[in-house]
Amino acid sequence: MTRGSSIHNEIMVRRLLRALTTTGARVRVEAYLGPNVGYADLLAELGPLRVVIEAERTHRRVRADMAKARAIGATHLIIATPTSRVAASVLRQLQGGKKSPGDPRLVVRPLALAAQALTELFSRIPGGGCGAEISAINPAPSSCPLERRAP
Repeated sequence: MTRGSSIHNEIMVRRLLRALTTTGARVRVEAYLGPNVGYADLLAELGPLRVVIEAERTHRRVRADMAKARAIGATHLIIATPTSRVAASVLRQLQGGKKSPGDPRLVVRPLALAAQALTELFSRIPGGGCGAEISAINPAPSSCPLERRAP
């Protein structure tokens, strides 16, 4: 799991990972994003979607999270928080920052709503709803019939 505390890893990140298991997305846990960029808690990709997912217990790291998502050209940045109060604090922290047309779409929600948003986001993509390919957790081939290839 990721380098955070047990609340971060065992409750927040694991819940988000469970939400992704039925989406068909390729999911990397503690995804290395590159030199001078660092790691994301989760990186999920399916079709045109490239989603950086961060579990944050405070607003302190969210500017760095946005910089990571921008650096890799993510389509979305989803920040899950423990409470709606922390979600509001995160949004305040990110307001007023420079925005550019290529910025990822920002979704900040309490944990349960963030998990729901992930499921809904990936369900809109053709091939969504199949079993996810999760590196380091489920290295088996995809269970999605749309992705099976003839020998």
